[in-house]
Amino acid sequence: MTGVTIQAGKLEQRRAAFRVDVSLPVWVEYPIERDCQLVDLSVLGARIGAELPCAPGSTSEFVLVTEAFGTIPITGEVVRVGNGETAVRFIRLEHNAERVVTELVSSAQRRNLRHRVGSNGVGAG
Repeated sequence: MTGVTIQAGKLEQRRAAFRVDVSLPVWVEYPIERDCQLVDLSVLGARIGAELPCAPGSTSEFVLVTEAFGTIPITGEVVRVGNGETAVRFIRLEHNAERVVTELVSSAQRRNLRHRVGSNGVGAG
């Protein structure tokens, strides 16, 4: 798990913002037009499950496609390309995109917590 450290039975992230695993469709508009999947998401950035033809420091424009919120245009700075992935840091979130990204991350965190609690038998009563 990238960016995650386990110490003394505790799960810690070494990032400024909590990342969650997702599988969300995304339409990349630049540097190449193609359908991809977001594989993780935070309020500060995302990881696309494809190596885009660009270098760190370049700009990528894409549209996150959601059932609940429709299409969300996002501009990001590429921070890493390799191992079949492209990592971007958000530099411009159009319209209400910041609120939508925050809600998507929060929803995924709640689902993960419910799954962990349910699989551990905690909270059953």
